[in-house]
Amino acid sequence: MPVKAKLAGDMSQYYVKTPQEMSRFEISELEKIMREMDEPERFYPEEEILASKEYADLKAEVLKMQPIRHGIFKRYLEEYKW
Repeated sequence: MPVKAKLAGDMSQYYVKTPQEMSRFEISELEKIMREMDEPERFYPEEEILASKEYADLKAEVLKMQPIRHGIFKRYLEEYKW
């Protein structure tokens, strides 16, 4: 972005306000979001999650990435020996 560019938008959306800087409405919205994150609409039993196809697909993807991760650590440790 050029140095001389003029920004007309409100940049407040790009930083986090402390609770002291928030309005009552913003604090109530934040509390609502936090409650939704902590209390999902439905809890799934662990057996159901482990038996799902989505879980199996994600587990396969993670297992594919493990050798890459180990290779990165190995190269780093070989370069900077402790």
